[in-house]
Amino acid sequence: MFFTDDKQIAIGYADTRDDYDGQHEDEDFYPCIYDVKLHIENPMIIDAQGAGWDDIDGFTSRDYARFAKRDGYDGLIVKNVIDCGPFATSLTEATTYVVFNSNQIEIL
Repeated sequence: MFFTDDKQIAIGYADTRDDYDGQHEDEDFYPCIYDVKLHIENPMIIDAQGAGWDDIDGFTSRDYARFAKRDGYDGLIVKNVIDCGPFATSLTEATTYVVFNSNQIEIL
């Protein structure tokens, strides 16, 4: 399960256009975005150094998540990565977090 520390990136993934029914007057309402606390005690940490999520030294962030899980880490942190969702309006560096078990997620 992937998370980001950048709300605009989260919006880029969560804004599916079909999910938003237009019934919410709150302009800060976005479907599927939650404030969470992640419990990652032994993460693999990668610095993407401004690379895109799909080419970090020849691998994707999904590849690194598989490597982290395979090697016994309980999560992955990818710093300084360019990421966006299908509805993103800009590209920006952020930090991506990956957890492997739902019990590592606490909804605030």
